[in-house]
Amino acid sequence: PATHVLVEPLSAKEREVLQLFPTHLSTVEMAGQLFVSASTVRTHVKAIYRKLEVNSRSEAVVRAQALGLTSSARVLAIATEGVTEPDLWRDVVA
Repeated sequence: PATHVLVEPLSAKEREVLQLFPTHLSTVEMAGQLFVSASTVRTHVKAIYRKLEVNSRSEAVVRAQALGLTSSARVLAIATEGVTEPDLWRDVVA
């Protein structure tokens, strides 16, 4: 169950950016994967932080999970794909 309600829903692009947060990609790398500019990614990140009322990517992932916007299993799969230290996100997917 959600412990917080979004006043303004995330856009489709914001949800795409949010799904990349656990990958630890840089803003430029996320932009490359999404075929947009780094400036556009930064704009989406700011909007995500504002809408989820958070100040970091890890906080955004935790809040998104609490709101049911993403599952722990999906975050774990993304976070550990190609990452040599899967324990890095243990607190996020706990």
